[in-house]
Amino acid sequence: MSWIKSDNGLKISDTSSILEQVQNVFLQAFPNLNIEPSTPQGQIITFITELFTKAQTDVLEFANVILNGGTGIWLDAYCKTYYGIIRKTASKGSVTALISGTIGTIIPAGFTAKSGDYEFETISEYIIASGGNVYAELFAKDDGDFSVNIDTLTTIITPVTGVERITNPYESVAGSDIETDNELRLRAANSLTYRATSIFDGMLAQILQLTGVSKIAGKENNTKNSVSYKGIMLEPNSIAVVVKGGDLNAIGKVILENKTVGADVMGDIDINVYEEISKQTSTMRIYRPNQVALKAELQVAINNLTTQDYAEQLKKQIINIIDSYNINDEIIPFQVASSLSLMNVKLVDFKMGLVSASATYNPIQLNFTDEATISSANIVVSTYE
Repeated sequence: MSWIKSDNGLKISDTSSILEQVQNVFLQAFPNLNIEPSTPQGQIITFITELFTKAQTDVLEFANVILNGGTGIWLDAYCKTYYGIIRKTASKGSVTALISGTIGTIIPAGFTAKSGDYEFETISEYIIASGGNVYAELFAKDDGDFSVNIDTLTTIITPVTGVERITNPYESVAGSDIETDNELRLRAANSLTYRATSIFDGMLAQILQLTGVSKIAGKENNTKNSVSYKGIMLEPNSIAVVVKGGDLNAIGKVILENKTVGADVMGDIDINVYEEISKQTSTMRIYRPNQVALKAELQVAINNLTTQDYAEQLKKQIINIIDSYNINDEIIPFQVASSLSLMNVKLVDFKMGLVSASATYNPIQLNFTDEATISSANIVVSTYE
């Protein structure tokens, strides 16, 4: 008897079918046998059924490995063997905080603050500057895909003499949960192309592969002159990279190993990277994204078939669309509007702009380190009369 059929593709029998066939084999040999699960022979039958079920599941999983990499640990082995990549583990998020206090106060590594249930800590030392403030990057103590809202990181857990208060002018950058099978499978397929690009593009692609990195943008100046680009000045023969999420040391290592020899590295965050062969420590640099809040104003026409939550659904679509833009991408209201779709809702008018400015039909130009963000509170949906 067989439980695996391949006439029309791989197909396995369910446990009840296997159990019935095993029971029939025992009844053919012992016609009057009591095969109830509570009897000793019934327990043997159940055990054999479980073995067959597990065996056919393994065969199916092995076939799936050959076809598309399988799942779980099978997929891990498949991706490592054929693509040379491993599953991204869960990572910690970060937040840019504004710390105020006495000028010259040293804020040590391990300084901890809290927002709600989430704690964040510094991993390097900071000094409060002449203005009585300093911006510091704090990292979440726990892994996971969570973030904290603006102005909620206000509780100091490890008091430091001279530090008076802390807050976060920007929403935190979320960490990540462990990479799912589908995410790993897609990244494995995409990895076939990233080594085939130019050195600089390949470096960006490799940084994007790092655990916790969700967005990246960069610019290379391979000329002998300084170049102005989206609000930053690139020195001659230099590169600039802005990275959302990810471990600083891992990012710095990729830059050091892949950048063009002799190229200067722009940025406002220093990363000291030790190089084993030369026994030297090199300073790499990156920028972190600066979140720029947008607003949207739209008019829609509805009818008696329109669902009551149409406004919330449209807001969610807009938030998802803006989130899909990369760092420093140009935001074109017409393109955002053309991506909106909701049954029994007709879009009549759509404008966007910075929260600090008027909403218009004009493209929104972002600086090099800017990342567009929008919240439900800044989206106004009105009905066309």
